[in-house]
Amino acid sequence: EPFVSENGHTTLLHGTFMDINERKQLEHRQALEHNVTRVVAESDTIDDAMPKIIKLVCENFGWDCGAYWQWDKRDRLLRCSDTWSTNSDEVRDFVVRSKQQGFAPTLAGLIRRVWSTGEPVWIADVSGDPSFLRASIAAKAGLHGAFAFPIRIGDELCGVLEFFIRNVCQPDAALLRTAQSIGLQIGQFIARTAAQKQIRQLAHFDFLTGLPNRTLFNQLLDHALTKAQRHARQVAILFIDLDGFKQINDRFGHDAGDHLLVTFTLRLRESLRRSDAVGRHTRSDTAARLGGDEFVVLIDEFADLVELEAVAKRVLAAAEEPFYLAGDQREHRDQHLVDRRH
Repeated sequence: EPFVSENGHTTLLHGTFMDINERKQLEHRQALEHNVTRVVAESDTIDDAMPKIIKLVCENFGWDCGAYWQWDKRDRLLRCSDTWSTNSDEVRDFVVRSKQQGFAPTLAGLIRRVWSTGEPVWIADVSGDPSFLRASIAAKAGLHGAFAFPIRIGDELCGVLEFFIRNVCQPDAALLRTAQSIGLQIGQFIARTAAQKQIRQLAHFDFLTGLPNRTLFNQLLDHALTKAQRHARQVAILFIDLDGFKQINDRFGHDAGDHLLVTFTLRLRESLRRSDAVGRHTRSDTAARLGGDEFVVLIDEFADLVELEAVAKRVLAAAEEPFYLAGDQREHRDQHLVDRRH
């Protein structure tokens, strides 16, 4: 709004100004959060979602590469599991060499500092940070600016996302706030998929032995019968129960009974060839537990009854070994063979 003097000259302008760049950055951040929400909604696992999320962050803000680091419980190291980068050979080489490394958490570096503190970290120029162990390969790739932020499930850290850019880049508080929001979304997604996996596991596998339960075994049997009919093959089911199991529970307690079942499962798995499917089961190398002391073995490919007898004898031999329970030992076995021809 102009203010004009008596002689007709403009002496003052009054109005509102908006930084267009700032508005566009806000729109980018909002669009990024929306797109991350869409990716996690459409993905089944974190392995499906993470490369897409890394790419979204890089492309929205012009960063050259990014990586997701997870905690390796066995080696107690942070290891790179998912990455994305531009088509630069030097940047791709940096990403490849990063994936070959593992880092112990300390208060130095980038991802190590995030993991140790649980807070986002920004380094304006990694080439000038002596604690950044990949400084030399980053310099070779022409990478300077970097930031990283934690992925949490509740109060527990489960990973770190890091990003790099060729420019020396000062901290951007707004971008870090967006990153923390994305980290929260990812953490919720990881927790949700883990819960769904556990539900599926409980629905299809025996909790005690890890073998397929009756529900999954019936599905495996239906599949085997369909395949047998299609290819004019035979299917056999080996039924196994453990005599005297109730007496074991009554005399020694349920812990001893559970120990017997787990021990027998290990022996049963060991006795089966890889193409046998056992009702307390694991894919092609398995055994299924129908409940209590009842097990089954699904044999969907065999040449003749002699081969079936060989399988049954291996299982019997496994059961004939003594079971040591509370300083005592017991032998429990019983077995029936049903041959179903199709």
